[in-house]
Amino acid sequence: MKKFLFLVSSALVFAASSHAATINWGAQNTVGLADASGAALAQGSLVRLGYFTITDSAISTAVASGNMSTLTSSWVSVADTTVGTGTGVAGSFTLTSTPSLSGASLGHQIYLWALNAATVGSATQQAIFYEPSTTNSSWNFPGTNLTSTSIDIEQAKASLGGTYLAGSFQTSNAALTALFSAPTGAVQLQSISVAPEPSRMFLIFAGAGAFLIRRRRL
Repeated sequence: MKKFLFLVSSALVFAASSHAATINWGAQNTVGLADASGAALAQGSLVRLGYFTITDSAISTAVASGNMSTLTSSWVSVADTTVGTGTGVAGSFTLTSTPSLSGASLGHQIYLWALNAATVGSATQQAIFYEPSTTNSSWNFPGTNLTSTSIDIEQAKASLGGTYLAGSFQTSNAALTALFSAPTGAVQLQSISVAPEPSRMFLIFAGAGAFLIRRRRL
């Protein structure tokens, strides 16, 4: 009996702290995804929906230094998809995800992270962006009093307050003109910075130290 009550109470606690949500998300209206050269982002490229556990400033620093390990370790993934899902067209996707949200995910700002490969490790370009939930509440993960939300990357236009921590918003894109009926821009990825190898950094600092010692002796 005690075991039964424990299981019931545990289930109630879990139910109270998590719930299934419906998130409709995509890039299929007037804004698509483009790689760093401006070409429509290839089908099969990874697009991630989630949020970071670090500040935007820390994200920008990691992007600038090419510190992908910091980005991946601080990323909380809620759903993943690939370009072409639901549309069969490069630069676009559409799907409905039904994650079970819990804890910090509830009501959190939604971030999108697009890459030019099927995995983070093999990618050489990326874009990290969002529409502030203070401007558009749809970009919040559904909380306990809301079970669904719908977003499209056209809502993250720079003119609408879209925030870009990697990549940028381009108001026109020739490659997407043939793919979208009335394109108004593109989210364009940027090259991932190459972080210096530890041994290389050691040599740089060692050389700088030797130079300073030599100057003092002179």
